[in-house]
Amino acid sequence: MRAARPADARRVTIPVHPSMTPEPRTRPRWGRITRTSGRYGSSETQVVVYPPGSSSADRFWADAEHAVSPIITGAGIVAAVVLLGAGVPTGPAVLIPLALVSGGRIALRMRTADLRRRSAVLLVCRSELCPGHGDAELQSRVEELAERVGEAARACMDDPSCADAFDRSWREVFAEISALVPRDDVPGSHSGR
Repeated sequence: MRAARPADARRVTIPVHPSMTPEPRTRPRWGRITRTSGRYGSSETQVVVYPPGSSSADRFWADAEHAVSPIITGAGIVAAVVLLGAGVPTGPAVLIPLALVSGGRIALRMRTADLRRRSAVLLVCRSELCPGHGDAELQSRVEELAERVGEAARACMDDPSCADAFDRSWREVFAEISALVPRDDVPGSHSGR
């Protein structure tokens, strides 16, 4: 049984100012770098740098599209197998997950279309078999730029007061990567391939 509260006891609510509650720190989203290695010593580096000034929500969805697409596809395959195992006819068992997966991916692509168009994207390839071909120096430069903005993002996560330094680094890297991106309207522009 619950004890009775004395008549003179009161609940005290202490107001908390929003500045007193720490906000969770997240790493600023600037883009991504993807490195892949292939056969015979070939390697690729792809750098995607979101345009400075883009909203954090747009950058979140662009990162989600990149990270979640393989998971969505795998979930669709698992769903199809489960439906087939449950005795659902083949047509619906394959088409229902396919429709859901396609719809989800299309929705993500549409949500991020504008940001993807404005982003600086550069793919650099090289091969160890043909050292004269490929762009080893360009690949090193692109990786250095991505590491620089990545370090600024990590530092900003540790110390929110350095947001201006991150912003400056992000703008510089975006400008440099944009300058390296091949353009169709400039003959002989560097292809990055």
